[in-house]
Amino acid sequence: MTTPLTPVGYYCDHTDEPIDARTHHDWEFVEGEGFVFQHQPDTITALSHTEQTYLKPEHREQRCARAVPVYPGPAVEAELDRLRDELAETKANHNPRLRCLIVKASKDRDLYIGWSNSCEMPAGAWTREEALAYGFPRSRLDRAEQNGSSSLHGDGGWDDKGFVAEQRGWLRRDRLGDYAQLWLADRQDEAFDLLEPFEGETEVRRT
Repeated sequence: MTTPLTPVGYYCDHTDEPIDARTHHDWEFVEGEGFVFQHQPDTITALSHTEQTYLKPEHREQRCARAVPVYPGPAVEAELDRLRDELAETKANHNPRLRCLIVKASKDRDLYIGWSNSCEMPAGAWTREEALAYGFPRSRLDRAEQNGSSSLHGDGGWDDKGFVAEQRGWLRRDRLGDYAQLWLADRQDEAFDLLEPFEGETEVRRT
């Protein structure tokens, strides 16, 4: 006997109706509860103070008559992954520990550096597994793996030349991994040996 599939959520299509029609409503992804849930009448997620702005699966009698179940499958799983990544990125943006730029030290090295552009210094160094356990979204590490950094604008990417380090000197990108590990181990003098003087200067600023 085949076990019946359990829906991961519900969806209905109102694209044939005006957006301001009384029957029109939005849907949203709710982690841990399903894929898409219909909003309660007269609530807007960003503005509503209602504790629950969406209809849970058991509220079938309130669900839109057009709602149809969405079952697991490759396309749905891919969309779930995308939504989970989007949610994780949003949460990370509100967590001060996770706001740093993630830079992969090199293509063949399992080393991810957290770099603070505001402080011009390392914020941490992790393997991919450690970075995930620390709380960084998978999508940021995937971008760093592919592009060299988690930036959406190219900062710290594979073609980036390097970084200004605490106004002391220039840090070449290919030295970032070693520099960060020395700096984080309180071996700053050795880390500063990896810097290059600014243009027009003969020495790295050590004090």
